[in-house]
Amino acid sequence: MKKLTLTPTQTKLVGDLANAKTSPQCIVLRAGLILGAAQLGNKSWVASKYGVGRDTVRRWCQRWQSYQAELDQLESA
Repeated sequence: MKKLTLTPTQTKLVGDLANAKTSPQCIVLRAGLILGAAQLGNKSWVASKYGVGRDTVRRWCQRWQSYQAELDQLESA
């Protein structure tokens, strides 16, 4: 799997979700997993930090990457 990359706009939006106080905790967790994996690239460390399995981090990174082309297209519009 290739390294997860976020544009500056995506980083800000995902970071806002990861730090949200009123969002559902599942969304906050997923945003934290994606942001951590993009910034650090170490899925094992991110999994340990958030108390989830490495496969959970991998799964959410894969889901993000599966929509990357659409996200890039929406951002450039």
